[in-house]
Amino acid sequence: MKKETLKELGKLHFDISKIIIALIIIGGFFKNEKAYEDIIIPSIFVTIGLIIVGTLLINKGAKDDCE
Repeated sequence: MKKETLKELGKLHFDISKIIIALIIIGGFFKNEKAYEDIIIPSIFVTIGLIIVGTLLINKGAKDDCE
């Protein structure tokens, strides 16, 4: 892929992780104890994964700039 495409995909992953974090925070105000625990743990793993993948994509796009 081209360098700009990789950078934009990385930014997209960061944006999706921000949306998930916001939904977790908003869900905390309306929490049902059992349902909230079932949602928060997988959401944390997904968010961490999206941030890691986003960082890797941005770095790969930046490496392509240097070459």
